Amino acid sequence: MIVRKALLKLTVLVFLTNCSNTGSNKSNSVVNNAVESTIMQGSTAPDRNKEFSRYLCEINTLDLPYETSCNTFNPVTPEYDSALVSKFAGSYTEIPFRRIHTNHSYEIIINFIIADNYVPIVKTYGETGKIISSRRFFNGYCGEDPGYLHYESIRIAPDLTITQTDSTWTWQIDSLDNELPGTKKFEVITTHYCIDNSGEILKR
Repeated sequence: MIVRKALLKLTVLVFLTNCSNTGSNKSNSVVNNAVESTIMQGSTAPDRNKEFSRYLCEINTLDLPYETSCNTFNPVTPEYDSALVSKFAGSYTEIPFRRIHTNHSYEIIINFIIADNYVPIVKTYGETGKIISSRRFFNGYCGEDPGYLHYESIRIAPDLTITQTDSTWTWQIDSLDNELPGTKKFEVITTHYCIDNSGEILKR
């Protein structure tokens, strides 16, 4: 029993030390080999799913606060293990972007759907890799048409609160799509979310 506890602590220590922010294949290989070696030496029931640990090791961590908008370019590393992405991302249209460190018993990963704009999806996972909660942002049309402009942004704070801001400008136009003076209107809607201790993403 003492040996098993020591091996479990070693597994967690190796994961936290080596899997934090490197994103390199070399570091990931070292972490994966160390974790697998420890498990094979006697830890028959690790707290964290081995495949999910490998998946987390491929995703760089994100410093908070973090802000992005519907017209911001967010570089996504394409060199992920496709089998792991298929198993844990939740949809073939989603690509992992970053993970957020927490002091709770769940993990936070931001995925992106890459279309005309980057659509972020914040997901929380349990230790086995099962999705606890998911929230998709930027659901409206982002862009400009004659008489219309819409812009969306989110901010994730260090306390794991999420603020979404939707800004819309409308105005009347003439037959040549020129703005008619005095007709412009502006509306802003702010929505707040939080991630509770169980990993649920809740609207406040």
